[in-house]
Amino acid sequence: MPTYSSTLKIDSQAFPGVQFVLRKMSEARRAEFRKQTVEVQSRLRNMNRDAARLVEELKTNAADLDITARVEAVTEAITGLVSGELNPAYVRWGLKGITGLVLENDGEDGESKPLCTADELIDDGPPELFAEICGAIQAAATMTEAELKNFALPSTSGAPMAGNALISSAANANSADGSVQKTASDISPA
Repeated sequence: MPTYSSTLKIDSQAFPGVQFVLRKMSEARRAEFRKQTVEVQSRLRNMNRDAARLVEELKTNAADLDITARVEAVTEAITGLVSGELNPAYVRWGLKGITGLVLENDGEDGESKPLCTADELIDDGPPELFAEICGAIQAAATMTEAELKNFALPSTSGAPMAGNALISSAANANSADGSVQKTASDISPA
């Protein structure tokens, strides 16, 4: 019987001896993440639209310092939103645990304690490890080209879709020269 693990254990490149465990992507988890970040994603899309509009304005008014300042402000706001809200959401959503890293003098009474949860990483962990884990989660959460292709729903019309010659669950009624051989009414009982 086949087995499947819903987690992925990764050895840290930034901190040898440290391992982190990620939750693998599933459609339910993808939907959960979208639901959790819908407001942040919406703000990010709006900021990106503003930035694109300002860059277009800047192309026609390259010397306009006001537009340049507005582009820089939107860019900083995008960076702040991604680093302050979206990346921590990825880590909380995708990190199951960390092993092999101890935070010195961070426990009760100044004792050292193991760092093992997403919130501990976000609040007290090394930025390099946070960035590595966040990148690994984002890479694991992104569909590959093959996955995106397989995810496309087939057409029952037989019409070409997105450059594909034929993605259809129905047989093509046309002959090789494109002329119609049979129609549904020809083969369906009336």
